[in-house]
Amino acid sequence: MVESGDVRIGDDDRQTVIDALSRHTSRGRLTLDEFAELRRENLRALAAMALTAEDLDRRGRHQVLGVVTMRQLLATWVAHDLDHITQIARAMARQYSDEVGPWRAFLRIISGEQG
Repeated sequence: MVESGDVRIGDDDRQTVIDALSRHTSRGRLTLDEFAELRRENLRALAAMALTAEDLDRRGRHQVLGVVTMRQLLATWVAHDLDHITQIARAMARQYSDEVGPWRAFLRIISGEQG
């Protein structure tokens, strides 16, 4: 992301990430261990950049969202990971749908109701 000129962030970038992840496994999907290693590598690379507050406020242009900052992009990275953790937790909890009996109504993670 740079201040001078637009940086395009969109579907091409998404496909680049998908292609990179696919190269890490013959199955085209990652195990949790593979994901963890990739995340460690990315965090090391990010730390090596020694980004300043000024760097985090630099802007780029997303083809759909418009102007975004590096700070927003990195926060989205964290929230995206948390979204996947939520998906994993839901999948794990659903296996107990029958076993929890009538308490199912009180367990949003199983019932799917918003809270």
